[in-house]
Amino acid sequence: RFRGVWLHPDPGPPGDSLRLRLQVQKAPSRMAGLGLAYDNDLGARLWVGGVDWRIVDRAAEASAAAFFGGLETRIALGLRRTWRSSAIPRPTVTLTLSDQEFPTFDADGNELARLDTRQAVGFVGLERLFGAQWVVDAGLEGRAWEEPTASHQRSGGAVVRVLRADPDGDARFDLSLEWADRYRRGSLDWREPIRWGRLTVTPRVRAAIGDSLPLQLTFPLGGDDGFPGLHIYELRGDRELFGSMAVAVPVAGSLQVRGEAAAGQVSYGGAGMALDDWHVGGRIGLGIATPLGPARLEYGVTRGFRNQVLLRVGRWF
Repeated sequence: RFRGVWLHPDPGPPGDSLRLRLQVQKAPSRMAGLGLAYDNDLGARLWVGGVDWRIVDRAAEASAAAFFGGLETRIALGLRRTWRSSAIPRPTVTLTLSDQEFPTFDADGNELARLDTRQAVGFVGLERLFGAQWVVDAGLEGRAWEEPTASHQRSGGAVVRVLRADPDGDARFDLSLEWADRYRRGSLDWREPIRWGRLTVTPRVRAAIGDSLPLQLTFPLGGDDGFPGLHIYELRGDRELFGSMAVAVPVAGSLQVRGEAAAGQVSYGGAGMALDDWHVGGRIGLGIATPLGPARLEYGVTRGFRNQVLLRVGRWF
């Protein structure tokens, strides 16, 4: 409710008195923002959104955001109880509408076709803030979707999510568990930069498993960063194991030399994952800070001498 409170102490008459001239700066009742990103494999992406804290005499807040480009169009709406205390969970209702394309590739990485999906997802539950960066959501989620092989599908169930929202975006912890009547899904994405002198070493782990997943809930190898040497989202499945280690060394100002080694695999169906089907690859290139976020230009290679250039400006969303 407040942006700041200035005391402005002022010595009073001679003696032990002290006067305060309070100056209260109220928090804005509305806020809007936008974000931009570009990837040479996915194209340009834009989001624009806003929050209004004046709903029902500031007892609730409403949010809306729209996302365009990069294979997906999405609208996200939310209504939440205004934070009174971080120790008290707040009721939350959200609705997300999306239209997403999924590219398919042959064994040599040539794009074949794009599969289109549409879905509407509603969530009703509680949201709890822990500290300044951790958020936990728990509640009921309903989903209706259409995909090329399944139209007019519906499902509902329970969901729990734990998210670390790091201000600079370098660190990440995202745990999601869903148990619906049509599918089950669990995923973990963890990344944590470690400063060691002038070096920044960033390990990352992704692990996921699902059962009877619709196409839009399957797991792409490497997530939004993809896998070195492959197209973004080229490989996906209902199970994923992925690990990487990135190293960044500053050379001049915010300019860095970057290197990354990665290994992982995805698979569909079956009881386990084949031990001889691992992908191993690496990237090397440059990174620099820009007004739109970090920019990266890297060359990646994987088995079979598959190679791919990654050019990205901003943080993908």
